[in-house]
Amino acid sequence: RYFDVTLSQTGTTTLSSTVTIDRLTVRGAAGLTVAGAGNLTSLIDINQFGGVVNVNGSVTSVGDYTLFAGMLSGTGTINAPFLTSVTGVFSPATMGTTGTLNINGNLVMSSGSQFMVDLAAGGMSDRLAVTGAANVG
Repeated sequence: RYFDVTLSQTGTTTLSSTVTIDRLTVRGAAGLTVAGAGNLTSLIDINQFGGVVNVNGSVTSVGDYTLFAGMLSGTGTINAPFLTSVTGVFSPATMGTTGTLNINGNLVMSSGSQFMVDLAAGGMSDRLAVTGAANVG
């Protein structure tokens, strides 16, 4: 079987278990929340053309994660050889709270990317923690 999953309808899908698919595409006003206990693995790649993907658990892509547009948020971990943002928005934790979004792999942020940072008392702020190389355009 081949599981090519596309989320394109308005609304949020929440994953709180371990799931393996072949490919994920997120479009339009669709939302995906990977809860703290959730673990999503894509055996090919992940393409996000819109919507919001909120990662509090783990998202793994054997291929690359391409953030063409939309928002990527949460305090979980994204595992991919490359996370490449064309015009995407990064907002660790949730808007209004501080936290760290972990990226195991390389990060490329083109000049059209945005990084929305919340600042808190005591010098706390949102962070992207990247284990590989980071090119922030």
